[in-house]
Amino acid sequence: SVASNWGVKKEYRNHTSMLCDAYFNANPIAMKLVTTAIKPTGKIFERYNGRRVPDASLDSVYIVPFKLPKLMALKFSKGRLSFIAPLAKMLSVLPVWKLPFRFAKDVRLEEVDVFNMPADYTAFVDSFVQSNQAFMSSRDVQTLQWVYGHGKRDLLKKVFVYRNADNKIAGYASLIDEPIVGDSSFKRYKIGDLVAIDTATKTAMLKALIRY
Repeated sequence: SVASNWGVKKEYRNHTSMLCDAYFNANPIAMKLVTTAIKPTGKIFERYNGRRVPDASLDSVYIVPFKLPKLMALKFSKGRLSFIAPLAKMLSVLPVWKLPFRFAKDVRLEEVDVFNMPADYTAFVDSFVQSNQAFMSSRDVQTLQWVYGHGKRDLLKKVFVYRNADNKIAGYASLIDEPIVGDSSFKRYKIGDLVAIDTATKTAMLKALIRY
């Protein structure tokens, strides 16, 4: 049972504990998960003898800003420091703000249609699961179609496979085009998922996605 996407309206929050009691104590499903990575949610689970995933790195979010002055201008567009916004935009003329690296195009990264996945994708997923015996997300074709073919926010989702020197799939990834609320001109991509057979492939995929 997945407890994500709970929302209690402000006028009813005094009753949140009743909702939690019903969910944790009256719900017969033994395994309960939550993917909302915020402290209040974690505390609720701990209150009912739950525990956090033993991976401290989940709190780290890595960002690669391609247009740092524009990001700063957006950050300081409101509030007492709004006078910084015009100055931040002016910084774009300085070469120091240019992206300090360039990646050559990697032809091994291939954008695919989630409703027409490559024939050898299933073999890759089966091999990945067998070599990583752990609790992990399902990434079979049917699941990918459900995840990336729908969405209440209608976000643009792109799916990729990465092939090795033998032309076999060695990794899969997805990008989500998520516009900034309040400034649709600001382009933001999130890596929604990424799995690779080894660290070298993962690094190559990250570089290819950054270049993309």
